[in-house]
Amino acid sequence: MSTAVVTRPQTPAVPGRHVGPLAGMRHAFTLTWRSVLKIRTNAEDLLGLSLQPIMFLLLFVYVFGGAIAHGSTHIYLQYVLPGILVQTVLFATLGTGLMLNQDISAGVFDRFRSLPIARWAPLAGAIMGDVTRYVISVVVTFGFGMVLGFRVTTNPLAAVEGCALILVFAMAMCWVSALIGLLVKTPQGFRYSGSRRCSRSSSPVACWSRSPRCPAGCKPLPRRTR
Repeated sequence: MSTAVVTRPQTPAVPGRHVGPLAGMRHAFTLTWRSVLKIRTNAEDLLGLSLQPIMFLLLFVYVFGGAIAHGSTHIYLQYVLPGILVQTVLFATLGTGLMLNQDISAGVFDRFRSLPIARWAPLAGAIMGDVTRYVISVVVTFGFGMVLGFRVTTNPLAAVEGCALILVFAMAMCWVSALIGLLVKTPQGFRYSGSRRCSRSSSPVACWSRSPRCPAGCKPLPRRTR
């Protein structure tokens, strides 16, 4: 008895669809709107973005500020608010990597690969959508600081430029958060790795106290004179 072997004709591979730069940007903006909608429908995230800067301001100004500034909380508020702005947006960048890791774990990125969209559009959309989170953090921190008595001593244009520089810094640091979110396996692992990174990056002593009051090992290096 002989066994007949049936060979199926091989179908030629379908070439991948080439996506132009304009189409890729359109896909990225569409996924940016998806990220914004996720922020708007997540009440816990919005609550955390609003309460965290308020908690930091109250803690540092009214608990530590009196001891550091010899009782003058207003002077300490003028000094510490820019540092708290940087710390707030730095912690807000954790949401970028966490949402990317959750999407990868849930198989959302596998569905994106099956769509005729640019490969870089999901990552760019997630990062551009999180700019909304950074803006919320800056507005809440600056607004609550104004309620507590913070005043801009230069001009409004300089304050806007400073906030824009903080947003640029946040967009640069969110790529580090996105890299960690792509490398770790689970959201729990990202929370540990991301929190450790933020704790180390957001604890420069000069942001909370002037360098003459710091211990010798925490003082900034002296500038070189030419």
